[in-house]
Amino acid sequence: MIDIIHTKRLGKYTADLSKYVSKELIDSYTSKSFSKIIYSNNKLPLEINNVILYSNKNLLNKYNQTIPETWDELLDTATYILNEEKKIGKKNLIGYLGNFPDEETEMCSAFELIHSFRDKVEDDTPSFLSSNAEKALNKIKEIKEKVSSNESFKMDIYSIGTSLYFGQPLFTKFWNINLIQNYYKSLVPGYKKGISASCVGGNNLVINDNISEEKKIAAGKAIEFFLSKEIQRKYMLDSVRGSALLDIYNDEELCSKFDCELYKAMQYVVRPTDIVDYENYSTEFRKNLNQFLYGGLSAKKALRNINYINSFDQILYNSLDGYIAEGISVLIITIIVLSYGLVFTNKFQFLTNTISKTLLSFQILGLCMTGSYVFFILGKLSKFKCLAGLVFLFMGISFIITPLLIMEIIYFPENNKLSEFAKKHSCILLFLILLIDFVVYGTALILQPVHIEKFRSSENMIFRSCIHNKGYYFIFYIMVFLFKGILLLLILILAFIEWNLLDIKREIKIVSYIVYTHILFGLLFIISRSFRPSDLYTNVFMRWLLSIMYTVIIYILIIVIKIHYHFHYTLKNNNNSNCNNNVKIVKESELRKYNQSKSTLPESNKSYFSKILNYHNLSTSNSMSFDETGRNILHNFSSPNVILYTDIISTSQIDNE
Repeated sequence: MIDIIHTKRLGKYTADLSKYVSKELIDSYTSKSFSKIIYSNNKLPLEINNVILYSNKNLLNKYNQTIPETWDELLDTATYILNEEKKIGKKNLIGYLGNFPDEETEMCSAFELIHSFRDKVEDDTPSFLSSNAEKALNKIKEIKEKVSSNESFKMDIYSIGTSLYFGQPLFTKFWNINLIQNYYKSLVPGYKKGISASCVGGNNLVINDNISEEKKIAAGKAIEFFLSKEIQRKYMLDSVRGSALLDIYNDEELCSKFDCELYKAMQYVVRPTDIVDYENYSTEFRKNLNQFLYGGLSAKKALRNINYINSFDQILYNSLDGYIAEGISVLIITIIVLSYGLVFTNKFQFLTNTISKTLLSFQILGLCMTGSYVFFILGKLSKFKCLAGLVFLFMGISFIITPLLIMEIIYFPENNKLSEFAKKHSCILLFLILLIDFVVYGTALILQPVHIEKFRSSENMIFRSCIHNKGYYFIFYIMVFLFKGILLLLILILAFIEWNLLDIKREIKIVSYIVYTHILFGLLFIISRSFRPSDLYTNVFMRWLLSIMYTVIIYILIIVIKIHYHFHYTLKNNNNSNCNNNVKIVKESELRKYNQSKSTLPESNKSYFSKILNYHNLSTSNSMSFDETGRNILHNFSSPNVILYTDIISTSQIDNE
C-alpha cells in the first residue's frame, strides 16, 4: 500500500496489475467520475479521502443564512454573520478556515481553489497562467483579509480539527470526517454555481515487482478481496473513508449513514504527483503561494513562478514570441531566396561577373541555413537538436565563405595550376574544401560536444539551455574555429594580394568586409557562450539575434552592396560623360601603372613576402586577356567609340571607385 503522492516515484518498482487481477474488477473501478484517480497499469485505490466544506449549523440557522455554493456567497455570508456577532460582543469568531498550512495539505487547498474556478464542470483545471487562476488566488486572499487571518489560514490539520470539534469557525474547508456533529457538510464552493472541487487523498494498492511470480499471483488475489464491493462497503462504514467504487454509493444501507449524493457530486482534482521530484515541486509551490498569501508577491507573479517550477520547455513554436521570431526569420529567408532570382535577369547579371551562379547559389543556401537557426532553439530541446543547430549554423558559414576563397584563387595575379583548376572545376574544388568541413562535423556525432542543462533565473524561472561540454569535447570547437580561421586567413592574404586588381577591386573590398564581419561575430559567439544563461528569454533572444544579424549583414555585403556599387557608379559614369557619342576617359597614369604591372611579375627567386608585395601592386590578373595598348582595363564598360588618354582631368571626375 502506497500513499497517493508517492505512487509515481515508486511506480517503477511495482508490477502491472492487469496480469494479476480480473478485468471485471478493473472495469468496476473505471468510471468517468474517478477517471483521474483510479486504475493505471500498476495501482488501484484502496480508499480515497476527499475535502468538503463545513458550515456552522447554529450560526447559519441563527441568522437564517444558507450554505454557500460560490466563493462570493461564502464571503458575503461570513461578512454578514461576523458583523452581526461583533454587535453582540463576540469578536473572536473565525469566518473561514482555509486550510493553508505550510505542509502538504496546502497543495490540496491550492489545487482545489484553482480547480473551482473552471468555467464549466467538464473543463480541466485552469492553467497557472490563466486569468481564472489569478482570480482564484485574489479571491482567497480577499476572503482571508476580510473574514479570516494569517494565523487562521496557517492552522495545521490538528488545530483545525479541534476548532471544528468545539464549533469555533463559521466555515471550514477540511477532510471529510464523521466526528463533526454541529456542521453541515457540502461541496467546496466554486467560481460559479454548479462548479466545485475536492482534492483526493488516500492510498493505492500495488504489487512489488521484485517478488516471485507465485507471490504476485497471491497479492493479486488479496487485492481483489480488498477491492470487492462487500469489503469496500465494510471499510467505508468502519473508517469513514470514501471508495473509488462508484457502484457502492447505490447501497441503501450505506447511504442511510452517509450522504451518498454528496460523494456522487464530488468534482475531484488531484495533485500533480506524477512529477518525478514531487517533494521538491511541492516545497517550491508552497513557497511561492505563501509569499502571495502572507507576503507582498502578486498573484500573477506567484502563478508565473509556480508555472516555471516544472516548466522545462523552451519558448514554444506557437507562442507569440515564437511567431515573431519565426516570422522575421522566414521573411528574411524569403527575401534572400527571391534575390537569387535576380541573377537570371539581364539587368542584374553583373552579380555573377566575378562569381558563378553555382557558387552564388551556395552562398544563398548558406544564408538560408544561418537564418534558420531559430528553429533549433525554439520548442522542446533535445541533445540532437542542440547538436544539429550548431552543425547547421557552422555549415551555413562554410557555404558562405568558401566561394569567396575560390573566386580569389581564380583571379590570382599569376597563372598557376590551382587557378586553372578552379576556373574549370570550381564546383569540385568547393566540394573538396567542404569535405574537410564535413569531416569536422562528423566528429561532433562521436564527441557529442553539447548537453542540456537546467538553470534557474533570478525570478525562479526554470529553463533548459544547450551548454558546451568541457574537456576533450572542446576538441570539436577547436577544430571548427581552426578550420574556419585558416579559410579566413587565406581569404585575407589573397585579398591583400589582389587588392589593386581592377577586375575585382570592388569585390575584394566587399570580401574584406565579410572577413571582418566573421571575426566580429566569432568573438561575439564565443563571448555569448562563455556566460551562464541568466533567463530563458535573454538566452534564446541573444542566440537568435546573433544568427539573424549575421545573416542580414552578410546578405547586405554579398547582394545589396554589389547592387549599390553597380548602379551608383554606372550613374556616376553617365553623369561624368562629356559627350553623347560614347567617349571614355582613361588616365595615362593608369595606363602606365598597368604597363608597369605587366613587367613586374614577381621573380621565382624572391622571398614570399616580396612576392606578396609585388602581387599587391599589380592592377590586372593574368586570368584576363588584354591587348597591347591595355585598353581592356575598361572591360566592364561597353566598347567606346573614342578613348581619351589624359592626366588633366582629376581622379574624382573619372575614377570609377
